[in-house]
Amino acid sequence: MAVFVLLPFSYPEMENTVLSNAPIEERIYKGAFPGIYDRNTPPQLFYSSYVQT
Repeated sequence: MAVFVLLPFSYPEMENTVLSNAPIEERIYKGAFPGIYDRNTPPQLFYSSYVQT
């Protein structure tokens, strides 16, 4: 087993995504981890798996 530390997107990186026009509440709810966006993973599933790992 290997554990890789993956950092979330930075604010400037988020400005280049579809969330750039999203309300701040949606940005906060979804967070900034790439796994949520590249696989279209629901945030609640992503974060529960992230915490469990």
